[in-house]
Amino acid sequence: MEEKRIDRDREIEEGDQTTEETKEKAEKESTSSEESTEKAEGESATAEETKEKAEEESTSSEESTEKAEGESAPAGETKEKAEGESAIAEKTKEKAEEESTSSEESTEKAEGESAPVEKTKEKTEQESNDSNPPVGSQGKVLSIVSLKMHRVGERLIGIMAGIPFLRNVPLRKWGPMKAAMGTLSIGALLIVAAVAVLTGGVTQDTSAADPAQEQVAEKKKPKPLKLTLSYEDQTWEADLRKMGFDGEDPKSLDRKKWDKWFEKVKKEVNQPAVDARTERFGGKIQPAREGIAIDDEEIDTWLSELPARVNEERVLPVKTLKPKVTAEDIKRVDEKRIGSYRTRFNPGNVNRTTNLRLSSQAINNRVVNPGEVFSFNKTVGQRTRARGYKSATVIVNGEFTDGLGGGICQTSSTLFNSVDYAGLQIVARASHSKEIDYVPKGRDATVAWYGPDFKFRNNLDKPILIKSYINGGVLSVNIYTAQ
Repeated sequence: MEEKRIDRDREIEEGDQTTEETKEKAEKESTSSEESTEKAEGESATAEETKEKAEEESTSSEESTEKAEGESAPAGETKEKAEGESAIAEKTKEKAEEESTSSEESTEKAEGESAPVEKTKEKTEQESNDSNPPVGSQGKVLSIVSLKMHRVGERLIGIMAGIPFLRNVPLRKWGPMKAAMGTLSIGALLIVAAVAVLTGGVTQDTSAADPAQEQVAEKKKPKPLKLTLSYEDQTWEADLRKMGFDGEDPKSLDRKKWDKWFEKVKKEVNQPAVDARTERFGGKIQPAREGIAIDDEEIDTWLSELPARVNEERVLPVKTLKPKVTAEDIKRVDEKRIGSYRTRFNPGNVNRTTNLRLSSQAINNRVVNPGEVFSFNKTVGQRTRARGYKSATVIVNGEFTDGLGGGICQTSSTLFNSVDYAGLQIVARASHSKEIDYVPKGRDATVAWYGPDFKFRNNLDKPILIKSYINGGVLSVNIYTAQ
């Protein structure tokens, strides 16, 4: 195998050498032809100059003739002389033309001799597989490109000759030009193949797609199952397929996922009704306002009919929420007394009486709406000297002692009994650690700013009014509401 390869390489080198010799011979013949052509062109140029000189002499002779004709008697002789000179000029002109014709024939002969040489040169270039880049008539740009391609081809041949598994490729036989172009073509094909692989292959012509395959693809693609809800300028869209709905059975819907999604919608839509309210009876009343809420019963009906309601926009069903308390209810809150209680005290105890009066005024005319919780400590506030409270007897850990605000527990105990008789809900109450004398045993309600508090809730469907006042040594607390 090695001997065959060496013989093959020797044949290729001998062929390349023969091609180079043929090429050099053609170039020598071309050079000789060009020299003959240049010589013929030089002779032609000399003949042209002789012809031009003869024409100038002829013109000069004619001018002499015209001048002679314009003169007098001696003009005859001069005219004959001029005609003789003109005849000589004509002969000179004819001789120049003959030389010019001879020069042209020499040029044609040189070109005829050059033609076979050109053909031989072209044949040599064809045998050497474009070993030289094109020049001359193929343009300057093409010459530069061909020269670069020729150089690239020579480099590729040299590189591949050094690669073991590529050295048997007959690149030298192809020639540098074909080697370069072939390599570039292979590289382009590899790039196209790589792009096709990376992009998922060649895209098929959709116009020639099989209708049966299209139908199968459409069947495989699931249809959207969406429920679109709207209210005023807001819109919400639920993807029921993600919630388990199969498009046919309403029970396939995962209600937990639905409730979680729908709760967000309700938070954006629902608006609670606002009751009318006032801090004190007879004061400014804040008006009531209606609210809205999504009709959950209607939504449940929709969910039971899902197959008929999917992929369509539905306006959310809402209902109006009426306020529990109107301004008119507040105005009429003193119509009916539903609870009353009174206790006695010693008005001579000035400090204690002052504290009773201040706490009684704090709860007087207070309006408590349905569902609201009344707090004695929050309503009366902290008992401080700045607010006018005095030091009086208090019970601490079962012992009597002086303390700021002493005596207000009689106000909270009187309120507790009135509220309890009205049937309102007691939320927080604590008894004293020692028995007191203004209420029966177990009917007291002790309070302290940083301690126990008395609270109750208005569990009626109408607002209630607290009326508290002192008359002499009697503290009275009454509970009212509307008829």
